[in-house]
Amino acid sequence: MTISGINRQTENQVTKALNRSALIIFAARIIVFIIYAFMHLWGLMGAVFFGAILWFWIYRTTDQRYLNLAFFLGILESGIFCTFSTAALGWDVGAFFSLIVFLPIILINSRVAREIRIALCIFIIMILLFLFASSKALNLDALTPAAFKDLLFGLNLIEGCGILMVITTTVEEVKLSSQEEIVLANEQLMTLANTDPLTNLLNRRIMMTRLQEEKESTDRTGQPFSLIMLDVDNFKQINDEYGHDGGDFVLISVAEKIKLGLRKNDLVARWGGDEFLIMLPEVALVDSEAIGEKIRQRVVNSPFIYHELDIPVTVTLGISQCDKDSGIGNCIRKADLALYKGKQGGKNRLASIK
Repeated sequence: MTISGINRQTENQVTKALNRSALIIFAARIIVFIIYAFMHLWGLMGAVFFGAILWFWIYRTTDQRYLNLAFFLGILESGIFCTFSTAALGWDVGAFFSLIVFLPIILINSRVAREIRIALCIFIIMILLFLFASSKALNLDALTPAAFKDLLFGLNLIEGCGILMVITTTVEEVKLSSQEEIVLANEQLMTLANTDPLTNLLNRRIMMTRLQEEKESTDRTGQPFSLIMLDVDNFKQINDEYGHDGGDFVLISVAEKIKLGLRKNDLVARWGGDEFLIMLPEVALVDSEAIGEKIRQRVVNSPFIYHELDIPVTVTLGISQCDKDSGIGNCIRKADLALYKGKQGGKNRLASIK
């Protein structure tokens, strides 16, 4: 994966984790606001109310533009909520969960410098230790009724567990998505490496590999295969008259006509500028001549309309048979010689050499 892909993965992780966590925290702040109302804690109610508004904003607007702002405002609000709630009600109400759950979000946010992330984590841990020690030293837990204490602790615990679940599932989701992107990218690279970019046919290198595999099969079974070397007639003239774009259009169209005349296990590659090589596995010379003629007729009888002009296109084909005792190079040379024979005979025809 490229550096830009890694950065995008990180941004997606943080954005989704923060956005989804924001909805949980917003709901938790609303419930806490109601509980504080029953406890007549008006100052804390005000702080929680503004915190709920902030988290609703984060939920609705978090994207790449506001990610860092939402990130730091979220930490600030959670720190204020944890500090004020612990100072007023004691450690046992569980407000510290609001800060603890931010630690993994901080650690996965590589958009922020590593040193800053480490410093933030250490700072949060120091705040938590200070609040814990202060609460126990001042015995703040005794100020809160047990029923409210248990209710708030349970709510904060659920909020913390929910956020941790969201972060875990988000990271895993983005990871799986990234793996799928890598697989797709590798497939695309493989396609680019194996095909001709203009016609999307096999390129010469891959065709040679397939020819070698078929030759090995022929050596084992004795079943011959045939090669057809196809060349577009007067292609230089087409290029001169209709331009290179017109020439490319003809090559792409001819490639499509060839594929329409082949079986599923037949292979065709762009062999040179306007040359195509067709491999017909387990097909003897006589049968390959019928296939070649079918392709030639399809090209001749098809219109090649380019910019409202019908380009006259014909092809010449040279056919050879590859047997157990013949090498691949010799088979290709025979197909090439047959093609030359067809060109010498007047073009727009096929010729064969066994």
